[in-house]
Amino acid sequence: MVAYLLWFFLNPALIAFLSNYISEESLQIVETCKEFLFFACMAIAIFFRTKQQARKMSHLQKQYYNLFDRNPTPMGIVDINTLQFLAVNKASTLNYGYSFKEFLSLTLTDLQLQDEAGVLQSERHNQGGDNEKVKKMRHRKKNGEIILTEVSLSEIIFKNKKCSLLLLKDITEIVKAREEKKLAEEEKIKQQNFTAYILENFPVDVAIFDKNHRYILLNKTAVRNDDMRKWMIGKDDFEYFALKGTDMSIARKRRELFTKAIAGQSEEWIDEHIVDGKLKYVLRKFYPYYEDGQLKHVYGYGMDITALKKAQMQRDEYVKQLEKIAFTTSHKIRQPLCNLQGLIPLLEMEKSESGELKNIINCMQNSINNMDEFTRDLAAKLHEYKQNLYLTETI
Repeated sequence: MVAYLLWFFLNPALIAFLSNYISEESLQIVETCKEFLFFACMAIAIFFRTKQQARKMSHLQKQYYNLFDRNPTPMGIVDINTLQFLAVNKASTLNYGYSFKEFLSLTLTDLQLQDEAGVLQSERHNQGGDNEKVKKMRHRKKNGEIILTEVSLSEIIFKNKKCSLLLLKDITEIVKAREEKKLAEEEKIKQQNFTAYILENFPVDVAIFDKNHRYILLNKTAVRNDDMRKWMIGKDDFEYFALKGTDMSIARKRRELFTKAIAGQSEEWIDEHIVDGKLKYVLRKFYPYYEDGQLKHVYGYGMDITALKKAQMQRDEYVKQLEKIAFTTSHKIRQPLCNLQGLIPLLEMEKSESGELKNIINCMQNSINNMDEFTRDLAAKLHEYKQNLYLTETI
């Protein structure tokens, strides 16, 4: 802009125009000094322009320095050949514990563990240039603490020297968190696999239903046929029993109990089935499961209690037989006991004759023999019933 104005005012056409208004001497002075005046003005303009650019550069350098020094990530500048530290920011001193002066006496290798010196695992950034690298290494702080550091290296010019700008990112906690997360996920997978294994091989029928009494999950104990088990997912008992051509009374009973279960109470009952011509008893239960106060699923399980039921029935029968034996015993033993009780007063009479005493003794002996015979008979009957009970359990 200054050059344009000077060119305009010192243009020969403008000087010719001015010759009509100024003297010849003044015109010669203008002609003589116009080049000097042009260069002088240009020099002044360049000077101020340079000064302005210098201020801008100084401002930019200060901004760059602030970005370097105040960056929360530890940063440093090292000689590209010797790896000697030439500058570090405050975050580096805080993280590593060295002062600025101590850092300038160290090299990047001094921070590494001795057994890792010269052995760095590196990879290039896909989004960086060819001179930009990332290296992972273990560093030792001034206090001896070992940290895992991700070091980013970029070539720069610092104090007219080719150097490397370092970003010393402490990733110890990040890696630790990742490892803990990985271990937690692995443990979760193991637990899920273990739970799935237990569920599939648990010797009890297990089923999970949605709110509409449709199957969400069935284990192998509940339905051993894989194709049938897959078919039942999303179906209810009415569809299942219709496929089997079975009486719907069981399905209706289950639906009634399921309706009570989703109302908030667990329901327990016993199903009776004929399997291979034999009566089978299964204890079943519906248990509602809630999340955040909302019904999520209904769990169901069934346990084969046929053996237990038969044992209970046999026990009831055994108790009934014992009650009969006890009733019979109470009547048969009562008579000889009463006889013995009646004879005791007679023995106590002082005037009893010897013949009468002999009869009394004979009577007592007969009563004792009867009691002994009945006792043996009772023991034999109990043993016979016990053997019959064992034989029934093994059939």
